[in-house]
Amino acid sequence: MTSKKRGKIIAIEGIDGSGKTTVSTEIYSFLSSKGVPIYYSFEPTYTKIGSIIHRFLRGEIPLDSHSQALLFAADRLEHLSREIIPYIKQGKNVILDRYVHSSYAYQGALLNDLKWIMTINKFALAPDLAIYIDVPPSVAIRRIRKKGRSNISVYESVRFLGRVRNIYKSFVKKGELIEIDGTKEKDQVVKSALAIVCKSLKIKLL
Repeated sequence: MTSKKRGKIIAIEGIDGSGKTTVSTEIYSFLSSKGVPIYYSFEPTYTKIGSIIHRFLRGEIPLDSHSQALLFAADRLEHLSREIIPYIKQGKNVILDRYVHSSYAYQGALLNDLKWIMTINKFALAPDLAIYIDVPPSVAIRRIRKKGRSNISVYESVRFLGRVRNIYKSFVKKGELIEIDGTKEKDQVVKSALAIVCKSLKIKLL
């Protein structure tokens, strides 16, 4: 009996306001319509661990920086065991709105200790493909405010997002992320990302 071909983990990364959620959902919708075995998810999740993170992000509870990093890592491992690994074993490709490079970038910028962040995430499977959508922090925050969000968190200041962006770009230089210009029109950004994903999955993009 032949075993099913393992699916791929495809991560879409970027700072808030970069368009990563739009891109990841558009890719999921397109591939689903073409009959490609695909599953969509995001981080942080809404499991028990992920829900604590969401409460913190909404400003409902305080969390120190190290606890934040550990919770993101724990949520990721739970996500892998409950969803990602079972689906890729079934042969489904999993597209993720944020994955491990988000921890490297955000918690790395917050703690200025990328080595430790990478250590606590060392058990997370590396993505088969990771796309980084790049936009300047000022553009990202303008987009966030345009959506009607007035509460800009510690994760959403120009200065902090500048540090996050620099870490993302360092992983682009290492070849772990493929960069796309997120300042272009939405359709162009989606098309660029979709072309990269289809090439990775060896699917013809018509």
